[in-house]
Amino acid sequence: MLAVIGWLFSGGVGVVCAANWVGEGERVQQWGGFGVADRVRISFIEEGLYRVTAAELAVATGWDEAEVVTAIATTNLALSCGGKEVAWLEHEGAMVFYGERNKSIYAPESVYWVTPGVGRAMVWQHNPMPEPFVPQESFPAQHEEQGLVLVSRYAFSTVTNAPFATFDVVKGGPYRSSTHSVELVDVAPGLWQGSVRVAVMSDYNATMPYYEAVAEVGGAEVGRVSWYGEGYHDVTFPYWSTNLNGSTATLRLSDGLPVNMQPLKIRAFYCNNFTFEYQRLYRAVDDMLRCSGTAVTVSGFSCEDVVCVDVSDPLLTQSVGGLSYNYDPQAEEWSVSFVGTISGLYYVCAPHNGTLSAAVRGVSDVDWAASGVAPQYAIIVPPEAWRDDFRAAVAPLAAFRATRGLRTAVIDVEDIYNRYSYGVVDPHAIRDYCAAAYRHGLRYVLLVGGGSLDFKHLKLTTTSTPAALIPTFIAGQVFELDNSGMTVALDAAMADIDGDGLPDIALGRLPTSNVDEVAVVVAKTIAYEAGRARWWPW
Repeated sequence: MLAVIGWLFSGGVGVVCAANWVGEGERVQQWGGFGVADRVRISFIEEGLYRVTAAELAVATGWDEAEVVTAIATTNLALSCGGKEVAWLEHEGAMVFYGERNKSIYAPESVYWVTPGVGRAMVWQHNPMPEPFVPQESFPAQHEEQGLVLVSRYAFSTVTNAPFATFDVVKGGPYRSSTHSVELVDVAPGLWQGSVRVAVMSDYNATMPYYEAVAEVGGAEVGRVSWYGEGYHDVTFPYWSTNLNGSTATLRLSDGLPVNMQPLKIRAFYCNNFTFEYQRLYRAVDDMLRCSGTAVTVSGFSCEDVVCVDVSDPLLTQSVGGLSYNYDPQAEEWSVSFVGTISGLYYVCAPHNGTLSAAVRGVSDVDWAASGVAPQYAIIVPPEAWRDDFRAAVAPLAAFRATRGLRTAVIDVEDIYNRYSYGVVDPHAIRDYCAAAYRHGLRYVLLVGGGSLDFKHLKLTTTSTPAALIPTFIAGQVFELDNSGMTVALDAAMADIDGDGLPDIALGRLPTSNVDEVAVVVAKTIAYEAGRARWWPW
């Protein structure tokens, strides 16, 4: 799921690692705007505990670093997500907070905001440690595998509630199957029961509307599911630790139809994703562990500076006190013990090493729909923090439209997200902007950039062709002739202001991630319209 490969530096040594944000620029973008930024945009892909320093906030905003240090120390910075306040912890001049993964099908990143003002500090949760303290041996953990092949490229389906990615097509025949093996981390020994959650999907098939999927773990059948017609099904089956080969879990999906029905079968079903739930030992990896439990000892830390955060409520996280530390000289590592609650979910980490990194950039808010600001002709380009080469490519078209008497503006689509969807990628934000700006003269919108259905950038990066640079609405379309259907893109819905199913603004798109192609189309458009004006002056 990680979008790009970037260079991160630690202690002056460069190491290649997968970036946890979308884009090609610096993780912390230096402020280059007028004055200072209004607020800070923090974006990331993966769920986890994040640490943002005063120095990073100052670089991204132009704020005075000493003042930021004071603001952090006095909890005078507010953190929010989706308009809701988020609790955070001060740690050595930095803000530490728990970030959730965005659940929207359109958004590759989650977005959190830091603004000047009174924030919400994490409250301390202190659970007395009993005597004797007997730690639990293991806890339920998950390993998720997401597909990387876009269903939308070859599926005739009206299904819109499924992730638009799949692992494989499981075709007909008892000997045709899809097999995937994964390595589970720190698997607990002994006999225990786990579960495997499998998402399967079928598209339209006129010759055989009946489907049956058989799931095996380690060669033993653990369950099957059957259904009629196209659809998306998320099912969970139990398995035992004896189905594993050491720490290796092997999932095999096959077609369960009888052999005498196989000749009728043209296409079976897809496996979109699967998740193994298993029992895991309390051991940190890279100085971090996400776990549950009421009596917990986590080993494997490289230092004594370890914090524990209760993230059961993602907005009102709590810092767990009463930690007990122990150093093992033989293993040369630290362990931490604490008492949790039955329903508690905890992140235990060394903040300097075990927290995740996010993209940090300052924002100066612009209301592109305001009276006197809203253009008549809006050219909306992809987030310039992802790609900064489109503005120059469309500048000649903007100038040409202006000479024709149209108020024209080139708008970074992220400005629209920041105002209408709390910074999160969402085509609804573009529709809301169109509705707001229409009242002040907006009549034409040109979206520049690809709109593939790989919204999460599972397969395509921001430079791939076609990348998902500006999203489109999706819908299931049914054909009247044979009642089949397919998933379709609906750019025009972003221009439907009154909800009658018809666009109220002329909206088009240059659907490419290749900036040279954009420049060619711009040049041809100008040449064609300028030539037409010479011959047909009306």
